[in-house]
Amino acid sequence: MKPRFALLVLTLQFAASEQISAQPLVTSQPTNNSVSLGARVTLQVTATGAAPLAYQWRFNEATLANATNRTLILTEITAAHAGDYVVTITNLSGTVTSRVARLEVDPAFTKIIAGPVVSNGGYSFACAWGDYDNDGFLDLYVANYNDPDTGHDFLYRNNGLGGFTRVTSGPIVNNGAWSTAGAWADYDNDGDLDLLILLCYLSEAFFSLSLSV
Repeated sequence: MKPRFALLVLTLQFAASEQISAQPLVTSQPTNNSVSLGARVTLQVTATGAAPLAYQWRFNEATLANATNRTLILTEITAAHAGDYVVTITNLSGTVTSRVARLEVDPAFTKIIAGPVVSNGGYSFACAWGDYDNDGFLDLYVANYNDPDTGHDFLYRNNGLGGFTRVTSGPIVNNGAWSTAGAWADYDNDGDLDLLILLCYLSEAFFSLSLSV
């Protein structure tokens, strides 16, 4: 009887061990985030365990509808998105809950996700703000590497309506050089801002001045 009892104990231990190993185990936890208004956030978890694994995200302890994937994507973030996110992973052997991922939203800034300033591609090094046309709205200069695919430096005129219009003519945007920095100043004291551009040719650096754009 003793050998049979020992065999039964070993069998039960083995079965229990198999069940434990089959339960979900979180191997990569969702992480905290701090973003501005309008941003996009991706929360994700990685888990192992016997398939199939079922996922359910919760926000501030409330179940999120249709949030049943290992990845949770939040778009156009508002202040209401701030809080705690967790995900439970379940299979036939059990359930495990991830650690809490805290999302903080900074209401002082709104992320701009459309318009030429964010959609134009370039090998950019620096930028400088200045109201070059004296209309009361700050305009934007972006120093770029002169790439044939992305163009020259960028100059954006603030239209005063919450957007920018890219300037496509003039010496600033067609200088044909490798620009690395810029600064606005009234160089000749005529009341109009001028732009000082740092140009780089190989290992040598030069200054270029564009007056009263």
